[in-house]
Amino acid sequence: MKFLRSIIGLRRIPFVRDVATIQVGSMVLMAAGFVSSIAFARFLGKETYGLYAVILAFSGTFTAFFNIGQGQSLYVFFSEAYGQKNRHAMAAVIANFTAVASVNIVLLLILALIMPMLSMKFYDSPEIGRLARILCFFQMSEILNSMTLILLQSMRQIRLKVILEQSANLSYLGLAVAVLCFGGKIHAVLLTQLGVSLFFVPVSIIALSITARRFGLPGVREVLRIPWRESKEYLGQGILITADKTIGNFFPQGIFFFLSLFVPASFVGIARIAVQLANVPRNILLPQAGDLSTAAFARMKTEGVTVLRKNAAKLIKHALAFHALLSLGAAIVFPPVVLFFYGVQYLEAIPVMLWLLLIHLLSSLSIANSPLLRLYRKTQYSILAGIVNWTLMIGNLLILVHFLPPLPVFLITYLIGTTVPLALTWYIFKRLLIHREEK
Repeated sequence: MKFLRSIIGLRRIPFVRDVATIQVGSMVLMAAGFVSSIAFARFLGKETYGLYAVILAFSGTFTAFFNIGQGQSLYVFFSEAYGQKNRHAMAAVIANFTAVASVNIVLLLILALIMPMLSMKFYDSPEIGRLARILCFFQMSEILNSMTLILLQSMRQIRLKVILEQSANLSYLGLAVAVLCFGGKIHAVLLTQLGVSLFFVPVSIIALSITARRFGLPGVREVLRIPWRESKEYLGQGILITADKTIGNFFPQGIFFFLSLFVPASFVGIARIAVQLANVPRNILLPQAGDLSTAAFARMKTEGVTVLRKNAAKLIKHALAFHALLSLGAAIVFPPVVLFFYGVQYLEAIPVMLWLLLIHLLSSLSIANSPLLRLYRKTQYSILAGIVNWTLMIGNLLILVHFLPPLPVFLITYLIGTTVPLALTWYIFKRLLIHREEK
């Protein structure tokens, strides 16, 4: 009974309520995403679905380098300014994001123009680049949508954030499946994704305007009056945070991209399905808890490093326990799911998925890394670890691909990418927090 009361008591904690609200939306999205994944795999077929996976990997790899929108830095700095009720600082943070996002759009436009040339160089096929170009335009349209969602989450307007986010995602998934049912192929699916994003741009503007008036956020005129010298103070650390996030987003799309240069597209499709299924246990909790802990840790910092370290350790312990339990359930449920829903042609995804479920458990140990490093302005350590990580992964892949089959090459590379961040976990708990407490 005591355990049951403690579980029920968790709902009184604002952080837990926020995580639970986001989880409801995530569960709905995962269910819809699962249906769309099956539909994509079934309607496109093994080879065409593999080509679709290659296009996503190709586009995702290059847009990661060109995307400097600083969304994560907006969340970090705006959360601090909003928590302090500093209206001028909030305006400066938004002004910095707007300026950098404008540069982002220009870079993405340039990338969209040269995509066919890049795909001709890597794949000897300009068609892959033409299709990837649609995803570049999608990234441009998502800039304003993402700003709205970030500001809502910073202000703890989680319910409205979830409604907007899931409405857009479910609209795309529903329309994409309908397009496939009527004979559409990759081109039609990508245009559907772009169309839904463009539709939600004015919706985001309206939602943000209403919220800004309700909570006293700075208006457009106030943001435009901020001198560049005041907003640029967020630029340096913001670039570091963005670089850290970009390196993280490069995983696993970067692996798929480099793998696609040496193996058939069908294997890339198999690997993508395996990763999607293996990500389910992790995505149920880790991303939302990690994002929300950014604002929570910022508030705990004022209570002292001991409280911060204790809560960070508790976050890791609980994340690992829940992750292990969910992974065990996935290992039991998903193999027959692949057989009966995806079809016999995708059976190769089962052993890949089982290995990934085991590897993913390590990611729970690094859930607090990025929030804590950003909090103490030590993001450069995360960037350095990411560069080392990707150097090891790419080097490993480029060497082993000539000696081993695609499956072990993919799994070994993936394991390296999950293990290296643990060095940062050791640094945070054995050096950063301890040192600051003693000091």
